[in-house]
Amino acid sequence: MRTLLNEPLKDHTSYKIGGKTPKMFVVSQVSDFDKISDGDLRQSYILGGGTNILVSDNGIANPVIKIDIKFSVISHMERVLTVGAGVPLTEMAKKTAREGYEGLVHLAGIPGTIGGAVIMNASASHGAISDYLISVEAYNKETRERKIFLKENCSFGFRSSIFQNSPWIVTFARFQLQKGDNKELLKLYREIIDYREKNYPLGFPSAGCWFKRDWGGREIIEKIGMSGVTEGGALVSPLFPAFILNTGNATAKEVYSLVRQIQEKARGINEEMPCEIVTWGEI
Repeated sequence: MRTLLNEPLKDHTSYKIGGKTPKMFVVSQVSDFDKISDGDLRQSYILGGGTNILVSDNGIANPVIKIDIKFSVISHMERVLTVGAGVPLTEMAKKTAREGYEGLVHLAGIPGTIGGAVIMNASASHGAISDYLISVEAYNKETRERKIFLKENCSFGFRSSIFQNSPWIVTFARFQLQKGDNKELLKLYREIIDYREKNYPLGFPSAGCWFKRDWGGREIIEKIGMSGVTEGGALVSPLFPAFILNTGNATAKEVYSLVRQIQEKARGINEEMPCEIVTWGEI
C-alpha cells in the first residue's frame, strides 16, 4: 500500500478538477485495508478510476482510498472471470474479447474501473454489467467484514446497486462468460470504440453523462436550450449535451452551476434530472 499526503485529486479524476485530500491510501490488495486506522477507514471516500466524480475546488477534509486491485483470471473450464475492482473496464472488455468470451465486450469504451461499473451498474445499449455477474466480493469499512454478495442480493437497477451510499467497498467481481468467436468479438469491440469516439465528446475532460436518464436526458437538455451553453471554462457539449466538459480551465463551481441550470430549466417543463455524477466537498 502507498500513502500519499496532501494529494491533488485533480490528478486522479477524469474531470481534471479538484483540490487536495489530506491522505490517499492506494490499496492494491485486500490485506492493505488492515494497515489503515479505524478512523481513517470509516471517514474515507472511495475512489476507483475517478470517472464519475466532481471534486470541490477547495478539496476535501476526508482521507481517500484509491482501489488499485488489478488481479484478474479466467477459469476456462468454467468460463468464469474473477477480476479486481481496480481493473479498467475497457481493458477487461478487450481482454475477454481477445480470448473469445462474450459478456463484457458491449461495455467497451465506458471509462472507469470494474468496481465503479459494478457500483453504478454501468450499462450500454446492449446491456448492463450485472447481466453476466455471478457475485461481488466486498469489504465493510465500518466493521472490517469481508463478504460475498450473490447477484440476486445486490439490488441492481438502472444505474444503481446496494453498494451505493453504503459502507461496502467492492474489491472483486465474478462473471459467467459465454464462449464466442474472438475475431467477431474483437471486431465488435473496435466498432463500439469507433462509435463512441465519433458520437461522444471525448476530446475534453469530463465525467460522462451527468444525469440518471436514458441517454443522459440529452433531448430534454436540447429542448430547454442548454446545449452549447458555457460557464467560464465549462461547456454543455453541443455534440452530446448530457456531457459537461472542462475545456481547459473549468472549476467545479462552474461545472456545477451548469448542472443546476439544467435541472432548474427542466423542472420548468415538468422534467426531473437526477444526477448520476457524485460530488465531493462543498461546491
